Amino acid sequence: MELALGELASVVVFFVVLFAALDAPATPANALGYAATAFPLIVGASYWALKWRRLAVPGPALPGAAIFRVARVLGVLLIAGGLVASAWQLAVEPGLGVYPGLVLTVFGAVEHVNYFHRQISPAGRPWTTVLKPGSWPRSHLARDLRRR
Repeated sequence: MELALGELASVVVFFVVLFAALDAPATPANALGYAATAFPLIVGASYWALKWRRLAVPGPALPGAAIFRVARVLGVLLIAGGLVASAWQLAVEPGLGVYPGLVLTVFGAVEHVNYFHRQISPAGRPWTTVLKPGSWPRSHLARDLRRR
């Protein structure tokens, strides 16, 4: 359950840092960049909460698997939207209205891969193994979505 709460706390921290501490304007690039990062974190929190509950109450491998499959597609759309908005904003007016959003969009893409495809975080492995080709195991969510 700590993983789920940590992911939700990250959503709040990113919001506070972006819009309060940095005082970044709510441009399309920043808003979509924030959404591209917050979305996989919320999906991750939901996944870990369900996994935690599954340990206490036996049942299907992953309740709500169809919702996670839809979320996988929505995440890609948010990332694409963040990239398009960032490219447009860079051409119109580069600065605080685009750079934070672009960074968050890229971070959101990494989180998307980490949750839906490959486990990028070392999870007890030395960081040097993370850099080796083929060393990223399939993510927990990806494995659960493959199970029927």
